[in-house]
Amino acid sequence: MEKATNTVDPAEVAKFEAMAAEWWDPNGKFRPLHMLNPCRLDYITGQIAAQFGRDLKAP
Repeated sequence: MEKATNTVDPAEVAKFEAMAAEWWDPNGKFRPLHMLNPCRLDYITGQIAAQFGRDLKAP
C-alpha cells in the first residue's frame, strides 16, 4: 500500500488561520462577503427548492 501524499501547504494554513478570527466580524475587512451572504442563501435555497419541486414559501 502506498503512503498518502500530503498536499497541504503549511504557509496557506497559517495564512487562513491568521485571518480566521477576523472573518466573523461582520464589520471587518470581510464585510463585502458578509453582505453577499443573504443573496447567496436566496439563490441556493431557490435552486434546492426547484430541484425538489418545492415552493419556497411553503413550510
